[in-house]
Amino acid sequence: MKGVQLVLVLGGATFVGGFLYFFHKRRSRRRSLRELSKPPKDNWQYVGTLEEIIMYPIKSCGGIELQEVLCEKSGIKFGHLKDRQFILVNEDDKPMFAGAQPEMLKIKPKLINDDEIEVTAPGMDPLILNVHQLSEGRKEVIKAFGKSSTRLVECDSYFGNWFSKFLFKKETAVKLFMMSNNLKNILFRKNWKPNPYMVLVNESIMDLKDRLPNTIHHWQFRGNFVINNSQLPAFSEDSWKWMRIGNEAIFQYKAPCYRCILVNVDPFTAERSPDFEPLRTLKKYRMKPGQIEPEMGIYFNLYKEGSVKLGDEVFVVI
Repeated sequence: MKGVQLVLVLGGATFVGGFLYFFHKRRSRRRSLRELSKPPKDNWQYVGTLEEIIMYPIKSCGGIELQEVLCEKSGIKFGHLKDRQFILVNEDDKPMFAGAQPEMLKIKPKLINDDEIEVTAPGMDPLILNVHQLSEGRKEVIKAFGKSSTRLVECDSYFGNWFSKFLFKKETAVKLFMMSNNLKNILFRKNWKPNPYMVLVNESIMDLKDRLPNTIHHWQFRGNFVINNSQLPAFSEDSWKWMRIGNEAIFQYKAPCYRCILVNVDPFTAERSPDFEPLRTLKKYRMKPGQIEPEMGIYFNLYKEGSVKLGDEVFVVI
């Protein structure tokens, strides 16, 4: 009997010890992961200056060049206006994409003030989008696009019909949604994903241009930030792990930007390249084994909020 008790005691002690060891290892691993996710205090290298800031208020439509913006986890913010704040949804309840509907690039936003834009398109009267008026009296809805979902406000049909008339020459084919201004509601959704910041480096753009038979414009790559430094080797940004712009905003590397057919569309005429450029050239030298799309530019997630302005110095950790 005593032998049985001894076995039980030893077994229990072994179980408790194993549990405590497992718990300790898990806590240590979590602590290590937290430490790895923090930017280092040293080893920051100067790589250039911020040359352009571009915000795209309506997803897959034209952009607005800005002098200074606030960087938040939900993306670039200017007053109450945000990057990709508005989304056009088709009759199949899917977000519209300029790669499939190039005419969307002819829809041009213009800044009126910090909560209002004017939207123009060929043959259409200007449309005013005011973020406060659009949300007034409208209920938020949860929309799921792919694996992520967020809270949006469905704008009055008058606004969706404006886009529908231009793109499809008929009414009711398009709905306009606006991102919720209640950032707290967005951030605490488990499957909400922050908008990444797309960064281009001028030297990499020039390297690509030198390989092409015809000229292109860097707006075809729809970057939020363009960084310039004539001393940088082309595509040196591939190795950046952290980025700081100015004295406040810090960003952490997320992923390369894999390019699709959208880069073949001229952002000014909305015409596709008959030569499948620049995607064809990118595929010759910017694809790794196993990839089906070439890389151009990099995505960063925001680590620390802050304001950035043109001319700010840019530092990175490799």
